[in-house]
Amino acid sequence: MKLSTPANVYADLNFVDPDAMFRKAQIVSRIQHIVGHQKTQIASAAGVLGIASDELERLLYGHFEDVPEKDLGVYLAKLLQAHH
Repeated sequence: MKLSTPANVYADLNFVDPDAMFRKAQIVSRIQHIVGHQKTQIASAAGVLGIASDELERLLYGHFEDVPEKDLGVYLAKLLQAHH
């Protein structure tokens, strides 16, 4: 298996658009850093974002392939604004 440089696991796994997936993963990682892992924090953040808690939890557990990068960016911006 040929490994990509720099290490983009999405390229290694032959995703259609590995660069977009990598960018989305970075955004989700920042969201996860802000939100944390406790159910109460997830519920509170989901309220800020206007989405269901289970939807946010799915994103935080890596199920974001079908979520547009723009939407993830909006979520991050809302959380950053709410935490300042």
